[in-house]
Amino acid sequence: MSTIDASEQSKAKSTLLIGNRSPYVDVVVGIRTERLSDSFTYYAPPDFNLQVGHQVRVPFGKKEITGIVVALRENTSLGYTKPVNSLVHESPVISRRQLQLAYWMSEKYLSPIHEAISLMMPPGQNLKNMQKVSISRKMPKPNQFRTEGAKRLYEYLETKKSPLLAKTLITRLGPWARNALLTLHRNHLLKIHEPVPKQNTQLVSPSEPFVQLAKSNNSVISPVLTQPQSKAVEKIKFSINSGSNSNKKFLLKGVTGSGKTEVYLQAISYVLSQGRQAVVLIPELSLTPQMLDRFEARFPGNVVAFHSGLSDSVHRKNWWMIHNKQANVVIGSRSALFAPHRDLGIIVIDEEHEWTYKQQEQQPRYHARDVAFRLSELNDCVVILGSATPDLSTYYSAQNGLIETMELPSRIQDSGAFLPLAKVSTVDMRMELKNGNRSIFSDLLKTSLIETYEQGNQSLLFLNRRGTANIVQCRSCGFSLKCSRCNIAYTFHAPNKLICHRCNKSRLTPNSCPNCKSSQIKYLGIGTQRVVDKVSELIPGAKILRWDRDTVKSIKDHEAILSNFASRKANILVGTQMIAKGLHLPNVTLVGVILADIGLNSADLRASERTFQVLTQVAGRAGRGESVGHVVIQTYNPEHYAIRSAAKQNYKEFYDKEIQFRRSLSYPPYSGQIRLTLNLQNPTVATREAQRMGNALKSELRSWDIRDLRIIGPAPSSQSSIRGSSSWSINILGLNPHMLLEKINLPHSWKVDVDPY
Repeated sequence: MSTIDASEQSKAKSTLLIGNRSPYVDVVVGIRTERLSDSFTYYAPPDFNLQVGHQVRVPFGKKEITGIVVALRENTSLGYTKPVNSLVHESPVISRRQLQLAYWMSEKYLSPIHEAISLMMPPGQNLKNMQKVSISRKMPKPNQFRTEGAKRLYEYLETKKSPLLAKTLITRLGPWARNALLTLHRNHLLKIHEPVPKQNTQLVSPSEPFVQLAKSNNSVISPVLTQPQSKAVEKIKFSINSGSNSNKKFLLKGVTGSGKTEVYLQAISYVLSQGRQAVVLIPELSLTPQMLDRFEARFPGNVVAFHSGLSDSVHRKNWWMIHNKQANVVIGSRSALFAPHRDLGIIVIDEEHEWTYKQQEQQPRYHARDVAFRLSELNDCVVILGSATPDLSTYYSAQNGLIETMELPSRIQDSGAFLPLAKVSTVDMRMELKNGNRSIFSDLLKTSLIETYEQGNQSLLFLNRRGTANIVQCRSCGFSLKCSRCNIAYTFHAPNKLICHRCNKSRLTPNSCPNCKSSQIKYLGIGTQRVVDKVSELIPGAKILRWDRDTVKSIKDHEAILSNFASRKANILVGTQMIAKGLHLPNVTLVGVILADIGLNSADLRASERTFQVLTQVAGRAGRGESVGHVVIQTYNPEHYAIRSAAKQNYKEFYDKEIQFRRSLSYPPYSGQIRLTLNLQNPTVATREAQRMGNALKSELRSWDIRDLRIIGPAPSSQSSIRGSSSWSINILGLNPHMLLEKINLPHSWKVDVDPY
């Protein structure tokens, strides 16, 4: 048993679509190898009738593990091959198109092929390392622990009644647990449990009569479209009917409340009438019930959810319903792209600018938009990207003719009547301070909150906490210190140091503002609970709800808060990013942004874009009913173009300014980017390895005379202390940063993120 060489692998890929019976098969297993796309050759017993996409059990060393057949072959240069042991399912669980997608993702995102294939397997069954561990229960000798970490881990496992996933342990306890696990295993103090998938398991799908009955119910009558909506729908229909030669990528750019969802619904209705399937991606799981209700009303019995928040049984049931075409509209998170669609006709990515569409935690670190485009090519299907504030790269592509733009310029009510945008007031918090107001609320926001409460309407108070760092800013003039190399805000590190998290340049924290000499230069930071407390003091009788990551642990928590607020059981909702995303709350007439500067000065090249997007989106929550809305944006930097443009809700004005900044520094979309991140428990070892890798990359760059690439860093990561670990990052920018990594032996301790967010 061996990996196949490059020529054999090319041949294997060419036979991916040929034949059903062959003496040998190439199988991808969940073992990391030197090359990202390695597979292993096995003898195929004739009785199995193996096909591409079959899930099988194969011998691997002294173990038996799960794999996926990726190619059939007539012969092999190997002298002896071990046979496939058994089939897990009688029919293939991965389609040929899904395998093509997996190989593309592996190559683009520099990820092992088994990680990509695992995304597409039935819920609960993948090729990733699912080993569970428990202690052997035999009395250890004191010297068997060898390290303090091994002893700590043993004592932790003693408290657990059932085996735990090794990966979960390392994630929960930190990188030190990896070495501790190895030490316990070497000293026979650990039991390894290798789960075996049940063979030929397929949940019983809903009975056919029930499905047909549900589908026969009358759906909600479609409303009359506005002229821009009708024009957009006709363009999409024309593209669907025009075959593979027409443009299949659309940007539906419409102001908040302009009726983008109705365009989605009518386009999907047309696709369903042709017997094809649809996928609708949403950026936040909390939006799932609201979106499901609307789509289920239009397509009763034909809609399922698909995301990680589902129970295992529901997740598996929905997987098989999609696989069997018993449900043809799939609504979910980015993982819905990997559901087993049989004939995909349309993909909708709602609020396509949201950062949640980028996988950042594990390989492959893909972006849903790019995967959707590749699926469009493989399936000849339409992709619609919807947003009031498109990702800058998306709009750049649209401006260059790669994506067709369709505009919805006006807000509309459910009845079809036009609605005005909310009035936006920007409050300069420097003037509030000068006038003696040291509260977190400006005088205007205080007055507006009280008036809204007395009128019986509702308010949203928004705190932009995502991606915040310890940013130092002058409260007198709004000035924040930025790195002269990167034009990105410094981050504060105790006791008195400022560090650029992009290039590692540092300086001391000044005692006074370099711009205006004021002593009011302070760390900016505030939490949602403090906002709730201050509102309670301002309006003692108000009923207040808090909505953030600390108060919600499941989709049911999201639903409960949203339901209580929508049914007017609370007057004021205080929250973070979640309240800015696509909520339709007609009784909200006031939105207050507590401090727009948080996030604007984060150590992120997209900081201005993120700030503009979230301010525009949260402003769109006000005045969606009969009353005109009012938005109050509090800031120490009202002159900043992101805040000015958001206050005017003018995307083009922001884009023109931001694209100029990106061009001047050759930032994306004018270059590709790969970020390498290192997390190690020992700070000394981490620093040494980061410097070694940085020097190795720069040396390789010089030796190959690659002039269109540049390396920034190594520098401490913005998450510089993750569970006690030391974190470093290196950024590679240029037209083709992949070419540099092809020449470097990258240790597994480094994480690779292509086109990071």
